[in-house]
Amino acid sequence: MIKRISVILLAIVLLATILPFGNIVLGDILWVKEFEYDSKLEDKEAFQGVCSDGTYLYAVDNHNIRKYNKSGTLQTATTGAYLEGTDMAQINSIYYHATDDRLYVGSSNYPIPPYLGYIKVFEASDLSYVEEHQVKNYWCEGCAFYDDAWWVTYHNWKYVSKYNTSWVWQADYALSFSSTHGYQGLVWIGDYLFANLHEGDPTNYCDVYKWNGSGFDEVVRLDRPTEDCTQGMGKEPGDNIMWWAERDLVESEGNIVKSYINGLPEVTTFNCTDETSTSFQANGEITNDGSATITTRGFYYTTVFDDFEWGEDEDPLSNSEGAIDWTDGSGGSSGAEIDTAYHYAGTRSARLYKDGTNNPEAYFSQTPLTPDQVIEFWFKKDTNVYAAFWHGDGTHYIRLTLHFDENIYYFYDGTNHDTGADILVDTWQLFSVRNVNWVAATYDIYLNDSIIKSGATMETSASYSGVIQFGNYAGTSEAWLDNVGVWDVEDESGSFGEGEYDLEISGLDPATTYYVRAFAKNEAGIGYGAVVMGVTSSVPVGYSWGVIIG
Repeated sequence: MIKRISVILLAIVLLATILPFGNIVLGDILWVKEFEYDSKLEDKEAFQGVCSDGTYLYAVDNHNIRKYNKSGTLQTATTGAYLEGTDMAQINSIYYHATDDRLYVGSSNYPIPPYLGYIKVFEASDLSYVEEHQVKNYWCEGCAFYDDAWWVTYHNWKYVSKYNTSWVWQADYALSFSSTHGYQGLVWIGDYLFANLHEGDPTNYCDVYKWNGSGFDEVVRLDRPTEDCTQGMGKEPGDNIMWWAERDLVESEGNIVKSYINGLPEVTTFNCTDETSTSFQANGEITNDGSATITTRGFYYTTVFDDFEWGEDEDPLSNSEGAIDWTDGSGGSSGAEIDTAYHYAGTRSARLYKDGTNNPEAYFSQTPLTPDQVIEFWFKKDTNVYAAFWHGDGTHYIRLTLHFDENIYYFYDGTNHDTGADILVDTWQLFSVRNVNWVAATYDIYLNDSIIKSGATMETSASYSGVIQFGNYAGTSEAWLDNVGVWDVEDESGSFGEGEYDLEISGLDPATTYYVRAFAKNEAGIGYGAVVMGVTSSVPVGYSWGVIIG
């Protein structure tokens, strides 16, 4: 009997060894969600730009630089900074570069043709002039440093130029959110470029783009802390604070506005441990609390997840080589297929291509969601898409309509109802349905982890019972899905900070692949870690293929 037990224990050890949990690398979500107004230093001549070196603030009007402490007391100022080097009509945004302790200031001959622009450099210590670098022949607004390169923006041109460290031009990249104007302030946070639309643009946003290695993807348009924060801005080194130049034309003041960068928690998922046939320990770490208290932390886990990392272009989803068993919803004529041209993460996504005639549809079987479960999917669309998502229990169904007017609707009583939220074109965005209540016939809709409709009403109908379905129904158009999942949740509530945590997840099936990711929630929303994948052991501890050990 001892020999038999040793063999069984060895088999369990081998299962844990050859079926380890591994990472699935997903794309990241921008953790910044809003700029929360904090306070204002009034009448500091900050008509054009502002930045911080961590101790002092530097403000720019049209002609000079002023250095203040953070209480707003003037320390020193230039006299005629715009005339240093090549005479310019004005100076604009200002950037502090910690590597050389210098200030880099955009300047131009605006509004005098021909267009000219320079970056003028000053010592941060005493504001003495150092040198200048000519940039492209547009009215230069400002610059910022990222990825061993300088990035320059312009008043009248909605592009950003890249220069090497010797100020030799490398390339120009379009910033596509803007329709008419250029940008004034630039701030990099990780791979994200925060570009502040210049005064006079019909919209009023700080636009966020993500650098993809060869260009910029649109991410989100964020409201500024005040309507008049239309000029340059600068991030506080080592802190989640953004300083803004506020041009108050009514009062003829150039104020310095302080805002907090409120954001999602940043979370890491570690490999699961202590796996048995029915449970494992999920492990995670909150590495950044987003400048707010964590109120919930835990783990999502599921067996229903597809990142579409299988197949080749135009392979139908009904080939179902992933963890979800897809069915073609249109009798074999569907354009629901694998696509390598676009993907939120990895190398592939699911394309819903309507060729002008056939409706691309795909669905999979799914027991009606419980109130504790979450359905999530990443979605990207072109201009003409009219897409929809359904899920029903035999009495009611949920329907989201992603309309070609860019509005997001929920469907009941035979018609679409506006959530008040918009979907961006050609941009990956995260949709989720939570708090499903089949008795009350309500559910909540989230976009990028922010709630856009609480208590949406379901349609009364037996259609779409026990399935989740996606489709695209407009003209000739394309939409894409990625990382579709139906998640269970194990979490805990309280008041938490940064650090590691773990929870036991039980009630699992033996010899089954699970997908697990850590998450944490603060007042700004939910931050996620990557997904880890693994397989529970085949036999319960104490059993061997139906034979009790003992």
